[in-house]
Amino acid sequence: QGIKILIRFFAFSMITKSFSTHQYGQFLTVVGFCEFFQIFTLPGLSKPLVRSALREIDKLDVILSSKSGIRNLLAIIAIVLVNISVSFMDYDHSVVTLIRFYSIILLIDSLRTYIRIVFNCFEKFKWVSLSEIVQSATYIIFVTISIKYQLGAKGILFSSALSIIISFITDYINSRKYSNFKLFGGFEMDRVFLISASVFTLTNIMWLIITKIDILMLSVLTTSEKVAIYGVANRIIFFCMMGISIVSKVLYPPMIRMLKSGHLDIKQHVLKIVGAYIIIFACCLIVFLFSDLIVTTIADKKYLMSSKILNILLLFLIIQTLSTPIKLILYALDKEKLLFLIILPLPIIKIILNTAFYKIAGLHGIAYSTVSVYAVYLLSLIIINRKLLKNIIIVTPKGINV
Repeated sequence: QGIKILIRFFAFSMITKSFSTHQYGQFLTVVGFCEFFQIFTLPGLSKPLVRSALREIDKLDVILSSKSGIRNLLAIIAIVLVNISVSFMDYDHSVVTLIRFYSIILLIDSLRTYIRIVFNCFEKFKWVSLSEIVQSATYIIFVTISIKYQLGAKGILFSSALSIIISFITDYINSRKYSNFKLFGGFEMDRVFLISASVFTLTNIMWLIITKIDILMLSVLTTSEKVAIYGVANRIIFFCMMGISIVSKVLYPPMIRMLKSGHLDIKQHVLKIVGAYIIIFACCLIVFLFSDLIVTTIADKKYLMSSKILNILLLFLIIQTLSTPIKLILYALDKEKLLFLIILPLPIIKIILNTAFYKIAGLHGIAYSTVSVYAVYLLSLIIINRKLLKNIIIVTPKGINV
């Protein structure tokens, strides 16, 4: 993950320095618009499948084959919806054309995510690492070629699409070592799975709205240049979130196994956990103190305004780091419905705060809106689940629950 982030950071720096703010804003608009329609690809399908497969690992092939057709069909529906919706947007013709082209990524990325369920279940994360490095390496090669020949936003988008396709092929080849499930399989939907998948999906839709709505709203409310200014800070935070995301995926399978006993015994790992959080907070402090230098070094002086937005979004990063372990515990305990109820009002709050805060503070207001929504989320998680967490987490000598 570290290698991937470094390569991606370098590519990100190359793009922002080579593009005008208008070009980079167009690029972000295309990516943001397409990513928003991930809500229609059943993004919540993976969690219950991983959970089911871990409990009956010998039936992995059957479980995955029976549900893959559903995911593929919905990905195709998402692509169709992208192409219909963009017709009603007041974007430049070139942006509309790029959105139509890039929408194919919704299917490829959906297939790749489904394949990686195999690696998660067998805890063979080395293949995920390999795939991510292959994707990042091919991406930066194509980006370099694109910049050299001045292909603009379309060249970068083509680079992204091609690298994702290569990553998908890598995942597919390696997954065959552990499973022979059918990638284009059935549409079986039993009641228990349907309920779990629906809750997970609705939860993921809420998250996608919360995380992707900023760029989409800004693309309508303001110019491509301002989208680029906000996008640089948002992208730097995204790179940090990649680290948190991969840790979550690694922790989830063993956490399910540990919670079979009814308790999550972390007493032997308290110092490591505290140390990890100290490092995270220290890194955030360093970024805060040197944000101007970081933004101008990574991107360019034309993005200097992004440093103030970055400082605000660091609070979001800290909040997300604190809330992720609680979210994973709830998922492992089949508490996805409770989590869904906690998240349910957040997209509406986000849209309202985005609109109100943008009028008051412009781009900074969008960042304050993000921090506010995630603060509400973290407080809700702690308050509502305080007794549950107290009963299952063992952090003191054996036999004493805290």
